[in-house]
Amino acid sequence: MTDFEWKIMARNSALQRTGEVDDYQKLDLNLKFNDVGTWQLDIDRRLPIAEELSQPGAGIVVTRGDTTVLSGPWIDQTHEWGQDKNTLTLAGVDDTIWCKRRLAHPQPATAAPPYSTTSEDVRTGQVTGVMFLFAQANMGSAALVPRRVPGLTMSSNTFGPSITGRGRWQNLLVLLQELAVMGTLSNGLQPGFRIVQVGDGLEFQLYQPVNRSATIQFNPDLGNLASYTYKRSAPELTYAIVGGKGEGSARTIFEKPSSDQLALWGRIENELVNASSANDAAELGQAADKALADATEQTSLSITPIDTPTQSFGVHYGLGDRVRAVLDGQHNSVAEPVKECKISLAPGKAAEISPVVGTQQASVRLLKMFRKLADYSNRLSLLERK
Repeated sequence: MTDFEWKIMARNSALQRTGEVDDYQKLDLNLKFNDVGTWQLDIDRRLPIAEELSQPGAGIVVTRGDTTVLSGPWIDQTHEWGQDKNTLTLAGVDDTIWCKRRLAHPQPATAAPPYSTTSEDVRTGQVTGVMFLFAQANMGSAALVPRRVPGLTMSSNTFGPSITGRGRWQNLLVLLQELAVMGTLSNGLQPGFRIVQVGDGLEFQLYQPVNRSATIQFNPDLGNLASYTYKRSAPELTYAIVGGKGEGSARTIFEKPSSDQLALWGRIENELVNASSANDAAELGQAADKALADATEQTSLSITPIDTPTQSFGVHYGLGDRVRAVLDGQHNSVAEPVKECKISLAPGKAAEISPVVGTQQASVRLLKMFRKLADYSNRLSLLERK
């Protein structure tokens, strides 16, 4: 047990906290790095706070100590009544859902079709600066009023390598995820983004995950690791061939290997990477890096840590941070970023915390599907403009 208290607050549709939710049955959280997290709350329907929570637009704010772990609205509710049951179950998402509820508009400042002035919204700069500009233009204060997210402010935090991003009708969440992959930081970690409640408003935040593998270590010998499940899969691509602008023999071709993966697994070429909007080496290299990152060797490590006063999720480490888990002695350990964390809370019981580190294969496959659809859309758009 630690001194870092978990607290659940109810909020209304105006994002005002209306009271603490302390008499509940169970709360399950599934937090995700650079993605939309989910939650499910079971509570007695007869409680006054249950009536408040069931109103349209209501939700919860979950904190641990001084850290907001999750905030977000419910999207489904189920009422169950019977001889020995009277339960309200709320299923919700975190506030990062607003990124998923917007498209990356090619002309975000234009109010109505035909949107024929520019084919893409192109932005170049440090990765988080580019991410900030796309978010600001499509849901922040720079967005047209109908597209602004109520109560949303933007936290600007510029760092990372220089990249070029192109917005054309893809989902904003997917675009931000792609930019984070392209803008991998010098410590090997991706820049983080999320939307979370601050005061009575929402804030889009950009942050730099930390390599904590030297200080946050889970090891059965230290008594802070109860169990683990480790998976590893071969890569789908180790040598990227990118097609840029042009047609036939005039098309620009760019090639790039993943040196470490190539040495381990051999040359795996897979499909031609389409980057038909790009012609310079920097952008073609970005496309190659993104493809190699998507199809790299996949690892997934689910651990059940034992919370300690010096190693507590949400206090000493969080989503995106790199941690280390020792599997079988010091010679076999995994140091990877925390991609997901499942948390189960119930009154009178210790929190059950299950982080997942490494690359989550299911989310990677889904992201590839979105990118392939966007690729087809871009190719069709190019044909239409000819």
